[in-house]
Amino acid sequence: MILMRERVHRGAAFLEWLILFGLVSFFLLQVLSPFIGSSSSKSHLREAKKEGSYYAADAAYQSYFNMSIRVDGIIYDDEDWMSVYTTGKQFGPYSKLPQRIIITTDDGGAYNSTSSFTKMGLFSAKATYTFQELPQDVKSVTVHHEAYGESFSFQVPFEKEGAS
Repeated sequence: MILMRERVHRGAAFLEWLILFGLVSFFLLQVLSPFIGSSSSKSHLREAKKEGSYYAADAAYQSYFNMSIRVDGIIYDDEDWMSVYTTGKQFGPYSKLPQRIIITTDDGGAYNSTSSFTKMGLFSAKATYTFQELPQDVKSVTVHHEAYGESFSFQVPFEKEGAS
């Protein structure tokens, strides 16, 4: 009887440690995931900055469904495509960004994102939206989205530093 209790006690202790290890591992992955980025995405951004096709948005966070969202920057090189980079902040695992957004160009044309990629962490979420079949020589865009009475809107000019 004593031998059986000892086995049950050891089994329960092992199970407690296994659960604790799982929870700590999950928490660490959630906290560290925003810092572990895709190297291809980082090299793509680095290359675009070097070529002068990355435009920083210099935008403040706006409120959107009880979280904060902003446009970090845009890659656009007068081709027919564009990538928009955004960040959302909220405490907890529900930092969700919209699946699709809209841009309106300076000539009034409105375009829906054709694809998106979202990376969620415990405290923030990052998303990249791609747009295709855009006109050339766009001077600025307005990045916006509206759903269920909540909306955000960011104006991003495509001006090179030092240009007038």
